[in-house]
Amino acid sequence: MHSADLAVCRIESVGGGSMRFWPVRSLLSSVLLLFLSLSFSNELNAQTTTSGGLSGVVTDPSNALVPNAEVEIKDIAKGTIQSTKTDYEGVYRFFFLAPGRYMLTVTHVGFRQESRAVTVLLGPQVSVNAHSKSRKQAPV
Repeated sequence: MHSADLAVCRIESVGGGSMRFWPVRSLLSSVLLLFLSLSFSNELNAQTTTSGGLSGVVTDPSNALVPNAEVEIKDIAKGTIQSTKTDYEGVYRFFFLAPGRYMLTVTHVGFRQESRAVTVLLGPQVSVNAHSKSRKQAPV
């Protein structure tokens, strides 16, 4: 008997019923586990039902990405502050934020500070891109 035949082979039990070999049961368990993990993976990327998120890309006047920029959000109602830095692609992200109004501030050496009010909603992330402007050079 070949190993492929074992997967479909049945053994008659004493009571007249049949049992499948464990490779079939293991395969079915693996398929079920894969299905469940794929079903829940989309929900792990989403925010919870009690929070939202904020993300965006920081660029300069030539639309080049600005990595390592300081990004700060301040909850206008509570006064709490959170901060992060943009990654190598100029992207910043804040997760699990309470819905409400925030002040978003972006700073980076050589650029003007940019601030704007944003509203975070329940559920998916709000996307707010920031375009940093170069500082004016003092006349020589």
